[in-house]
Amino acid sequence: ITKDGNSVSINLMPERKSVDMMMMNVSLNTDGSIDGTCKQRLTNHNALVFRDRYSVKTEEEFLEELEQNHNLEIGEFDMENLSALGKPLVESFDFHKEDAFEVIDGKVYVTPLFHLAHQSNPFKLDQREYPVDFGYPQTDRYMVNIEIPEGYEVETLPDPISMALPDDLGSFMYAIKQNGNTLSLSTKLEINSAIVVPYQYGSLKEFFRQMVEKQTEKVVLKKI
Repeated sequence: ITKDGNSVSINLMPERKSVDMMMMNVSLNTDGSIDGTCKQRLTNHNALVFRDRYSVKTEEEFLEELEQNHNLEIGEFDMENLSALGKPLVESFDFHKEDAFEVIDGKVYVTPLFHLAHQSNPFKLDQREYPVDFGYPQTDRYMVNIEIPEGYEVETLPDPISMALPDDLGSFMYAIKQNGNTLSLSTKLEINSAIVVPYQYGSLKEFFRQMVEKQTEKVVLKKI
């Protein structure tokens, strides 16, 4: 509202999506453990949420929580643009994880998203009377490169999938391919509307059910 009494409407919904981009390189060890590097880039509200969570802890407390939440051992850690509010926040770290996949009868069964995968559908009610509020439009994009252990080859890979919610509410894409001794996985989840109204809940629940099913699907490697 201006001093002369004129006014304009301001949309409180962000015009730009908040992005969570994760790049991870992983080496499989034959004892079921993995070693890897991870780089995460957060923008807009995603960066704000991270900064708020990080600001109330020491770095040691933050890393301890990260290790406990994902059952990781974190090595070298680096943070960029923590105080530069107009820039994307970037965190990078090395990690080791025990019992990251199964080895059964000489075959390796591995979920290629590892700790990044949704393990269960967050939407469990049959019906919902109130809207689902995601807070803001957002995009989660994960890219994972997995080094196949020496002496193994791919037996099966998950099929690619691309699906969308009605009314342009969101979409999900998953694709994995082999390049030599490396598996390259790319996933993208887009939530285009922060609010999902009750009559759209059934579609949202089924969308997340299929997404969780795909994210937890396993790659199978066999000995050569």
